[in-house]
Amino acid sequence: MTKNNWFNTNINNRTITNICDFKITMSPYEFELNKFHLNAARVAHELKDRHSKLYLAYSGGLDSEYVLKTFHEQRLPITPIIIDTPYNKFENEWAFNYCKLINVKPEVLTFTENEIVDKLKEKTIDRGFYSLLGGLPLILCDEVNKIGGSLLTGYGDPFTVIPGLQSYSPISTKLEFSEWDYYLDAYDSSHPSGFFTYDLGLLYSLINQINYSCHAQKAKYKLYQLPERMKMFWKKEFYTIFREMKTKIDVQYNYYIEKSVLCKDLNEYIKS
Repeated sequence: MTKNNWFNTNINNRTITNICDFKITMSPYEFELNKFHLNAARVAHELKDRHSKLYLAYSGGLDSEYVLKTFHEQRLPITPIIIDTPYNKFENEWAFNYCKLINVKPEVLTFTENEIVDKLKEKTIDRGFYSLLGGLPLILCDEVNKIGGSLLTGYGDPFTVIPGLQSYSPISTKLEFSEWDYYLDAYDSSHPSGFFTYDLGLLYSLINQINYSCHAQKAKYKLYQLPERMKMFWKKEFYTIFREMKTKIDVQYNYYIEKSVLCKDLNEYIKS
């Protein structure tokens, strides 16, 4: 659930028998204009104050690593959880190496190829959700609930990056919110879920401070001040399985809005 419940989607209406286009609704509140990194630090402190036992779904990608980096730099407690499978060994190297670098011990859940596919299918395709990988936080959610924790993800940034491909096209100013970033909200709304849409001021500073003149991955590692890496995901064999089982229905899985339109709507809520 986002701060003040300001950012909502209709994904909790999605079922196998009710396939609807993905949409978002915003209920803005007054916020202070600030720099992105200051906002990220502030949000980290707010989350720590609201949730006594925080866990982070950590993939080794730039977004979740930035969240971990922010908490670490602020000396705030958060435990990264890594899902380890034969499909994502390469990306996990980044996760394990960064945890070692900052001397943080992650929790690790290990699955075989068949186990992770079956788990992800049950959490997504069987519920009318489009993306198999969008089920990863749902698997983690079940484990975190057992120990009374709260799960945070590195989801919510509205920039498209194609896994495994290095695109040199500049970021589009047509912002793209993807439904899989919000499956956790529909599954269990008691968790803070996506870091980058949790707080209005944080999202506003992100979309205004990122560099639109370069491709998304480069813009991210420069803004996050993290080592350069290609957008990674899982082995090709996994995507073959995904394509064979995904829902073959004409439905919109992304919600688009021009940056200028969104900023115009939000500008009136900036505190003077």
